[in-house]
Amino acid sequence: MILKIIAKIFIEISFLCGIIEYDAVFQLYEEIFRAPASMMTMDFGSIELVRVQSPSDIVVASLLPFYLIIPNEKEGIKIFNFLMLGIYTLIVFSRVYIVEFACFMFVAVVFYWKKIPKKVRYGGIGIIAISSLVWFRPMVEMLCFRFFSDNVAEADSVRTEQIRELVIGIKNAPIWGHGMGSFLPDLIRSEEIPFSYEAEYLSFVYQLGIVGFIILIVGILCIYLKRLWIYVRNNSLEVKVFSFVCISWLLIRPAFNPSFLGLQNGFPVIGLLLLNAYFNEKSRSEI
Repeated sequence: MILKIIAKIFIEISFLCGIIEYDAVFQLYEEIFRAPASMMTMDFGSIELVRVQSPSDIVVASLLPFYLIIPNEKEGIKIFNFLMLGIYTLIVFSRVYIVEFACFMFVAVVFYWKKIPKKVRYGGIGIIAISSLVWFRPMVEMLCFRFFSDNVAEADSVRTEQIRELVIGIKNAPIWGHGMGSFLPDLIRSEEIPFSYEAEYLSFVYQLGIVGFIILIVGILCIYLKRLWIYVRNNSLEVKVFSFVCISWLLIRPAFNPSFLGLQNGFPVIGLLLLNAYFNEKSRSEI
């Protein structure tokens, strides 16, 4: 994950310096990571940046913040990596990941504020306050563009149309659904997985019906959460809160973005379980 962050920052710097053109960014990213990417340009004041988002970004955004609570690691290294994650999040420029990062950052500040030496604490506040004269306005403008611009409204209108049509289809077969793999012929999102829609939970209800959704989807989630709780309950408060934030976003995301299916989206689920098992074993060995 650290290498992925470094690579994306390197690509961004190369674009800023004019070493590579916009069209070459996509090709370079595919050659490095062998993964598809969605791209767009974005303005940070007078500077033009490039957004590079790929399916595997969810792994970095969801699991790397746990690095902050790994014991016996220097605080300076943790802060540096968290800063790199913030830059990475802006390059990805996903609304979900921006808010998710803000949640993790808030939790980290609450837990570690008193542990930070006063000189470092006030020095950091001073640096942020002074530097904000340069970055605050363009940052706000860039975020407003991502969250409230006409482009966002256009993308959201596609999601709204899908939701409306899925709800109509659910009303036609609410109990048992239309069958696994069913989709709306006039609203195919992907030729490879035509049954996948932005509101993924609704797409499952459309396919499986209310009964099938409860048995299969809710059943899978309950089994996983029950297994996760075996480790979470014995871990420290920090691990519990970080895990709660992570699992909350993993559960919220399929409500407006397809993320329940696929290998990339499964890695955070497995990773969260492994991390809690690691911290659980670590606490036992220290007793």
